[in-house]
Amino acid sequence: MAKESPSTSNDAASMEELKLPKLGEEAKRILGEAEVERWRKARPEDVARQTNRRNCYHCGTEFETCPREEHHIIPLGVGGSKVLDDPRNRVDIDALCHKRAQPSDGRTEPTLRFFRNDAGQLRSLEQVDGEWIEVTPYGAFIEPEDVNDELNEVQQLSISLLGHRHEIEQWGDEALKAEYEQAEQIGVAQFLVQCQIIHILAERRSIKNGTRDEAVGIKGAARFLGVAYQTARLRHAVYNTIIAKAPDEEWHGLSATFFYEAYRGAGKVDPVKALHHAQDNVLANPNYSKADFANDIARGLQEKVEDVPPVEECPWGCANCVTAGADAVLEIRVGDTLVARGAKGSGTGQKYCHVRHMLAGALVGNDRVKCGHWKSRKDNHAG
Repeated sequence: MAKESPSTSNDAASMEELKLPKLGEEAKRILGEAEVERWRKARPEDVARQTNRRNCYHCGTEFETCPREEHHIIPLGVGGSKVLDDPRNRVDIDALCHKRAQPSDGRTEPTLRFFRNDAGQLRSLEQVDGEWIEVTPYGAFIEPEDVNDELNEVQQLSISLLGHRHEIEQWGDEALKAEYEQAEQIGVAQFLVQCQIIHILAERRSIKNGTRDEAVGIKGAARFLGVAYQTARLRHAVYNTIIAKAPDEEWHGLSATFFYEAYRGAGKVDPVKALHHAQDNVLANPNYSKADFANDIARGLQEKVEDVPPVEECPWGCANCVTAGADAVLEIRVGDTLVARGAKGSGTGQKYCHVRHMLAGALVGNDRVKCGHWKSRKDNHAG
């Protein structure tokens, strides 16, 4: 008989350690059938991640910074049974999170809870601005080894791209052009994924002291990824403004610069509509550039009319035509009825009449008599 290799023996021992206690009638009596079913669906390897950790399962804080404490998701006093000392009912969290999940004074309500969903996965509930929301804990069940196949595909693509750099010197011009276009497609796909990753990480780090703070979340995501805060902030904004609104779009031929330009023009045009406009133009004309796109946004995506400059200033050169500041909010009204309102800063840089509350581009004609509010810029400066 062949001897079992040491590695096989160790693997068998590891699997033995991962086995979870069987759940019988006593567990059903204490937990209820629905909760027992959730416990049965829990993967042993996920349960193993809940304890013997180096950092908090919920927030990720290193235990060298804040001490480790063992928390029982369902308190041991409930039911008075050893069933509740099951590994599925234990989780290692730092002292601050433990205080939130199980306040020691007996009077304060918890602001952090753990629960298993119908798939048996351990999730967190946080009280944010007075409401309970579900969040993905730091020690979540999907780890890099769980997505090895996907990560390997990306790695192989990277290796392939780098490897054939040595082969393309003999390619014809059309082949090089096709390769360049393919590289752009890969580049924009990576950009979209990076924006989404920054958004997810920022959301998970945005909750502090029971309130949501977007800036704190973005800073936390930037630190975790080792990127500049401004990079994280901009990509987070691109995700919220564009990608989240059109998650299934395939933006053929568009580089990241087009997304940034569409985001910057969000106060003038709908950014998703603007990208459709850019995509149509790129497919029709490969030489369509970011500068062309910026000019189209400035015109509100209207067709360019030769020899007729766009209206950018009040046609009367009035002192009441001003440029909106950094906190300006863009509003659309029909008569006195407000029909749409942008976020803070959405009107930044827009020129408008602060008496008539109209964008400069909407002021037509050049007869001063048409506006009873006209005021000389010279007189205004002198005043």
